[in-house]
Amino acid sequence: MPAGSTQQFVRQTSGLVKEFGVFDTFVFNTIGYALGLVLASLPTFLGGVYPGADIYVVLTLGAVLTIFNGLVYGLFSAAMPRSGGDYVFISRTLSPLIGFVANWGFSWSQFLGLGVYTAWSIRDALSPALVTLGYATNSEALVQAGQTILQPMAMFLTGAIILLSVLLVSLAGTRFLKQFSNIFFFVALAGTAVMAAVLIGANHQGFVAAFNNAMAAHGGPANAYDAILARAHAAGLQSGPTSFAASLMALPVGYWAFIGFTYSAYVGGEVKQPQRSQTVGILGALVVGYCAYMITLGAYYNVVGRDFTNAVALVQTFPNNPMPTAGSMSFFAGLLSSNVWVVALISLSTFLWYYLLLFIMAAICVRNIFAWSFDRIVPEAFARVTPKQGAPWVATLAVIAIAGVFMAAQAFAGVTFMNYIAIFSVCFLAAGVAAMVFPYRRKELFEQAPPIVRTKILGVPLMVLAGAGNTVLFCLVLYSALTNAGVSGAAGVLPLYVLAGIYGGGIVVYLLAKAIQSRRGVNLDLLYKEIPPD
Repeated sequence: MPAGSTQQFVRQTSGLVKEFGVFDTFVFNTIGYALGLVLASLPTFLGGVYPGADIYVVLTLGAVLTIFNGLVYGLFSAAMPRSGGDYVFISRTLSPLIGFVANWGFSWSQFLGLGVYTAWSIRDALSPALVTLGYATNSEALVQAGQTILQPMAMFLTGAIILLSVLLVSLAGTRFLKQFSNIFFFVALAGTAVMAAVLIGANHQGFVAAFNNAMAAHGGPANAYDAILARAHAAGLQSGPTSFAASLMALPVGYWAFIGFTYSAYVGGEVKQPQRSQTVGILGALVVGYCAYMITLGAYYNVVGRDFTNAVALVQTFPNNPMPTAGSMSFFAGLLSSNVWVVALISLSTFLWYYLLLFIMAAICVRNIFAWSFDRIVPEAFARVTPKQGAPWVATLAVIAIAGVFMAAQAFAGVTFMNYIAIFSVCFLAAGVAAMVFPYRRKELFEQAPPIVRTKILGVPLMVLAGAGNTVLFCLVLYSALTNAGVSGAAGVLPLYVLAGIYGGGIVVYLLAKAIQSRRGVNLDLLYKEIPPD
């Protein structure tokens, strides 16, 4: 190579194997938003931040606006069916720097989520499961185990075992991961269906009696249902009808219920017939989730009561919390059945939704790092795959190691210094902007894309309309995350510094990589003029 010249390096094939069909993509995305996890935690989450919101309005508004997000990622995945998701979409549309920095930020939100959800799978799923089974079988040992596992060291050790299992399954290859996820998806779905059936077949009076009896039998206060309501009202909880204004303010929660339904975009290089599989898998997951939420949450509020749910959300923050475990839907539903096997299936299902989500989050983080490596932004070693399974083993080890740090932080101290929602919202906002300009800025790619991508409504490309709606959505979500600590889980100025540090760090990493590759004779600007290899 002549001195001072720069040229694009030659890339062959990614080494990833196409394993995901339409149904697999649907399963991937349904696990991505963790249907049962949302059902278990949404009522008390909503009650803690927007107690006056109407769940039906929140979910409906959230689903309508979320359609734009689904269309953006579905259409982009059909136009650029490559692993890395919005890293590829944004970098090939807006600029390499913006694409990498946006995806870098999103990936750090997922590293955080992977670690925190591991700890939460213990707090909100495994602990309630043990306590609920203890109540159903009159076993104080199980109840005690459910409470002991919440201790920091016990949570850390259990979380380490969970992450180790995620590592081993992920290294077994995409085909094994797909089969593993699909099998346990049906188990998780069956448990959720049973939980919904239990709630639909119950009534409010029966729940109050079951809750009071269970609490009294295990050392709780007399008439625990009314006692918890009284404590919450004494602490300032206001009862009353729902309002549209409160429901509108809770819109970010309505989106949160579906976040993850576009995650198949990040494994785009492993999806068969992406122009069909991605759109159907993404929007199909959204429709199924909306229907399941409306039916199950409607039954839940009818049986448990909105005021009581809001009261539980409040008393759980008290130092002397009267609740024996997290006030999840699975815990309350388990109290309504005398059949131990039904209770066990509901409990297992809730844990599986948390557990399976970890595999999805790990997979998308790995694919993002893999894409960076293939574009020479991070060391090429991260793109190494196992010869037989085709699993990106170096990237997988790195992801699990980072997640382990966040899991430990959550177990011992809690992670309140990172604004999870704000971090990923910046990336999704950038993807919306990219969608609006894609038909014009990358006209040649748009015109060569499948017909569904080139669809127009009144002469305007569907992708442009979807991008505009997506941009509005994430302006609202980002604003809420930055101004409402109840939504983001992070208060004060430190999370803002961390947010700026993450995205600023992405800029530094990219500029360093560009300088290093330039000295090696590689022109990254030329590289980003093409779509990565299949």
